[in-house]
Amino acid sequence: MLFRRFFVGFEIGQRELKVVILRRHHAGVEMVGFDRVRLKAESDEERCYEVGEELRRIISLHGVSSAVGCACVPMKTCVLRMLSLPPVKGRNILEQLLLTEAQNQIPIPMSKMAFSYLIQASGSTEMQVLIGMCKREVVEFVLRAAHLAGLNLRLIIPSTLACWNAVSTNLLTERLTCLIDIGETAVDIVVGHREEVFVVRSIPMGIEQLAKVVAEDVGCSQEEAELRLRRNGVDLSTLDQLGEESFERSGMLSWLLKFEGELVKTAQVVKQSIGEEMKRILLCGDGAVLPNISEWIGKRLGVNVLQLDASKVGVWTKGLVSQNELLPLVGAIGAARTLAMHIPSINFMPHLREGFFIAPKLIRYVTPVLLALNLVLIAVGLHCNLKLTKLRGDAEKLVMAIEEKRAELRSELVSNDLPVIVSKMKEAVSKFGDIRSDLLELLYKLSMVLPKDAWLSELEYRRDSEVIIRGVAPSYRVLDEIVNAIRGMKADEGGKVPLFSEVVVTSAIGRQMAGRTLIDFRLMCSFRQTQRR
Repeated sequence: MLFRRFFVGFEIGQRELKVVILRRHHAGVEMVGFDRVRLKAESDEERCYEVGEELRRIISLHGVSSAVGCACVPMKTCVLRMLSLPPVKGRNILEQLLLTEAQNQIPIPMSKMAFSYLIQASGSTEMQVLIGMCKREVVEFVLRAAHLAGLNLRLIIPSTLACWNAVSTNLLTERLTCLIDIGETAVDIVVGHREEVFVVRSIPMGIEQLAKVVAEDVGCSQEEAELRLRRNGVDLSTLDQLGEESFERSGMLSWLLKFEGELVKTAQVVKQSIGEEMKRILLCGDGAVLPNISEWIGKRLGVNVLQLDASKVGVWTKGLVSQNELLPLVGAIGAARTLAMHIPSINFMPHLREGFFIAPKLIRYVTPVLLALNLVLIAVGLHCNLKLTKLRGDAEKLVMAIEEKRAELRSELVSNDLPVIVSKMKEAVSKFGDIRSDLLELLYKLSMVLPKDAWLSELEYRRDSEVIIRGVAPSYRVLDEIVNAIRGMKADEGGKVPLFSEVVVTSAIGRQMAGRTLIDFRLMCSFRQTQRR
């Protein structure tokens, strides 16, 4: 998720598929493209295949095959409840408690429902948890469609929460804010503050039902009435003439009064459960009917009513979409924005619940620190590489100088001038040698102190602080002389500091050879700590 750029949000309606593609833009998100497709299939199987193919086509058209997706499902297929519980430690215990509460409050078989929850607030005395359930068949339908489209689906959220997450954060600071989504078949209402949601309702009285009563009033077909509503909105000019006592003679007025009654009921529920009143109402849904309905609500309830537009959603639209096109897309916009901005939400995806949102939210703050640390490590690595290259060159020069001196010693060895050889050897090892890493210098020092009837067969350095000496002594007495001689070796000429801190006989095995007893010995000598470089 950290390096994803494109996010696809889609909403499958009764007769239409709505798709929005967003990408990250600085600290926010911007719209890349959108599409609305009329669905023609009747059966669920054909409808699922049609949705998958249309999604695949839209994703391919915009070239965002690497995008991740979020689907919003109709609120009428979901049930949401806010629960107040005592603080609970342990995820498994909390889930069991929430499932029990859900079964007590919602009389629906859990085997037919997908369950999710979101911890909205947690204190020392209680915690506020939003629980949600969605019909399992709806979740499976969305999963199949996303699989057919080849889309990496991450979230499945209720459409009402998607609309809430689409709104700019600045508009949700008013406590309390009510968002109303007037859809095709239902009116969804959500009341909350910032990222917390307190009341969610879905009322089966959408644009289709309004078009039906308008068709009865005017005497036209439902399709013509719906077209008239989308073009001209709701005509409230007859309200003052008829009055509320004549609402039975007007189906449209009856619909409006029922809508008003549901809002009043919602306000009462909010007042009883939270103890506060709604201060602001936001409207979204089918664009043409909203202006007159917002005017109706403002007059009847006496609250501030705002209609969503491009400046009120938390997405930079770049002028790609008009006002009437934007309002029906709010759910899809909110779905994609939930994913892009890592907004905590109910999630009906199998095995992915609220924990999915926690890590990215933390990563958002840790990423700049990790990036700076990586840059520092790269700079340090380049500096060390330059120093290592320089040291490697110096070491090669030193090796060449030592080889030249050894070549000179070999040539002088042929001349059999032993005093000259010893002098040159002493000069070479004192100038270039390192007793810690040069066997030639160590062999020279040993040859100067060991008894003449002792033979050395092998020298071996180990762990940069030890040397193993193997050889042969004619008797155990000579072996004692060898050990004492090595212990008496000094670190420098005329010095008093011993070269070795410890000399241990690790092996001494006697054997017979030509009538004589020979001792094969093995010594482990440890350099003094002061010798380390």
